[in-house]
Amino acid sequence: MNYDNFYDKSKGEYWSLESMSLEQKVNYIGLNIWHMINLLVIGYLIYIVIKTIGKNILEIRREK
Repeated sequence: MNYDNFYDKSKGEYWSLESMSLEQKVNYIGLNIWHMINLLVIGYLIYIVIKTIGKNILEIRREK
């Protein structure tokens, strides 16, 4: 982003949406959405791993 190079104090506080152009807002919001999607996928993968490990542990205990 070119935000740091062309920041203008008269347009608002630094990193506020009001001080950004439309293109910068789209990039900023899109990046945050991308981070949220990544967190959800990582959380789901962790859930799958924990569920699989738990299932394997229960099977091992039943065999004994």
